[in-house]
Amino acid sequence: MSNVQRIHPMDELKKRLESILEVIPSHSKIYYIDYPVYSNGGDILIMKGAESFFKSNNIRVSARYSVHDFHENILIPDDHIIVLSGGGNFGDLYDAHQNVRESIVKNYPRHRVVILPQTIFYKEESNIQKTATLFNQHKDLHLYVRDESSLQLATTYFQHCHVKLLPDMAHQLWPIEVKRTPTREELLFLEPILRKM
Repeated sequence: MSNVQRIHPMDELKKRLESILEVIPSHSKIYYIDYPVYSNGGDILIMKGAESFFKSNNIRVSARYSVHDFHENILIPDDHIIVLSGGGNFGDLYDAHQNVRESIVKNYPRHRVVILPQTIFYKEESNIQKTATLFNQHKDLHLYVRDESSLQLATTYFQHCHVKLLPDMAHQLWPIEVKRTPTREELLFLEPILRKM
């Protein structure tokens, strides 16, 4: 019988996220944009994972913006990296998030822009071609994707961007310590029920 100690699959996934340090080195200063302010539990875990990654690697977050408070006239210092949240809102389904993303790529051509692991989906090919035209003009754009189909789309259309497949940022939260006795009351995500009049 072998004495080789096996690495937990979650440890392997979390370890892969360390490659982000190639483009956001430890002690970097960043602006973190598009954090979730809505009731999607998965996206909140992604944000918590990103924040844990920043803290673990001494990455200083100078400012945080959601899609609701970010505007095009924000002055981002030249020595800061612009980091956009990961998730599943890249494409033409969620206009507010994609508009902010494209605005940043357009208006900050001299900054490094890093998009944390995303799923990409477009209903219309003309929309992905429009995004590609803009993204391919940026000189320092790094796009991480979290699934094979997004990788295929990204490498096909965003040929002048740095594209890499990585796990979701929520994996940074591993291991999660489970407390036997909750210290707070239960949190519920409730959807409103619409009744026909």
